[in-house]
Amino acid sequence: MNARDFLKALLPVTTGLGSEEISRHIPDAIRAQSFFSARTVYAEHLAQTQADIARALEGKLSPAQIRTNMRLRLAALGYAPDADKRGGLRDLSSDERLSLIINQNTQRARGYADWRASQDEDVLDAFPARELYRAVRTGKPRDWRGRWNEARDALGELGTSATYAESSLGPFVAFVNDPVWAALSRFGDPYPPFDYNSGMWVRDVSRKDAEALGLFGDKVIVEKFASPRIDPMQQVVSSSAAGMDAGLVREWMRPFGARAVLAEGRVYVAPEASVIGQVIEHARRNVQSSVGVGFVGNLSESLSAVLNKNVRARASIEIGTSGVGHTLKAHGNETRPDQRDITREDIMRIPQIIRSPGRWRASTPEEKRGYSGDAVTFIADSGETLVFHVRAGGLQPRLTFFNMWAKKVGTV
Repeated sequence: MNARDFLKALLPVTTGLGSEEISRHIPDAIRAQSFFSARTVYAEHLAQTQADIARALEGKLSPAQIRTNMRLRLAALGYAPDADKRGGLRDLSSDERLSLIINQNTQRARGYADWRASQDEDVLDAFPARELYRAVRTGKPRDWRGRWNEARDALGELGTSATYAESSLGPFVAFVNDPVWAALSRFGDPYPPFDYNSGMWVRDVSRKDAEALGLFGDKVIVEKFASPRIDPMQQVVSSSAAGMDAGLVREWMRPFGARAVLAEGRVYVAPEASVIGQVIEHARRNVQSSVGVGFVGNLSESLSAVLNKNVRARASIEIGTSGVGHTLKAHGNETRPDQRDITREDIMRIPQIIRSPGRWRASTPEEKRGYSGDAVTFIADSGETLVFHVRAGGLQPRLTFFNMWAKKVGTV
């Protein structure tokens, strides 16, 4: 996923919260997959700004053009800043505010893309670490030495590879996948920018230089942090919501629908639906993969009745190459008179279908196709039927997609 695709995958979320309130009340898991701006409640303006910045990442718009577009949209909405806020960051139409939004989201997308590229096994072997450094001079530099050493101390000697920063120049070096990067970040991201209007960035550190700094001195640390990581944009992620206002958390979660669930003090977020496209492509190439696309959520009560067990809301719904491959092979050229062909677009719609009106029941032996464990079938009012194998058991099972077919319009 490149910088543009990352930005486009974020879900626009309006909020009346300020930046400090967002940091204090919104868990990292949902904040990291949101496109937002503090105290911005104009949904269409936010979505169009996101689209403009994505075009800028393709070289199709300049920051000046984006600022003009944003001002025109705000004026059309009748926005006017309070007199005492005019021209500052609290003025949604000010140069300072507009530039912050553009720069922050552009840097965020590029920081993610650089981090994603660094997860290549060969790249990570050659450049296993990164160094925080000042790339741009700013008016009031933050105390990065203090922040770095505090994050390092909080993680503990066996919890990080981070060097001790002896001065304002560092050294600020740690393995690429060391938790110190997320701990350093105001946003909880393992990549820059680590704060608003920050002039700090990261650069690659070679294996030789990392060894010279002592990063490879502890085998446990090396095993923990010197190997590639799964992309958080392509898997279920979670973070603690302990101590946060549950009402604010649920309000932020609302646009995510079944992609997010709050359960037992944690927020769980599934990736957006486009990741299913990768599973479909893998199925065509006989490459094994799977992704979580949602949660049982408020369907847990009806599923509990079908399975005769108390299924938890955070039980995940997954789509893998095995089920996708079987469905496209068995039903991609449907021969039964009452059934239509299943297409790639049908598979992409599974998260939407599972949220639509319908009913759950236990799967028949024919639907299970020899599977000896539990299986459940969702029959949507729209005509699609989805079969899921129930794996892992217990109160938090995984519903793994196995089969799908759909009736032709007008058939019963």
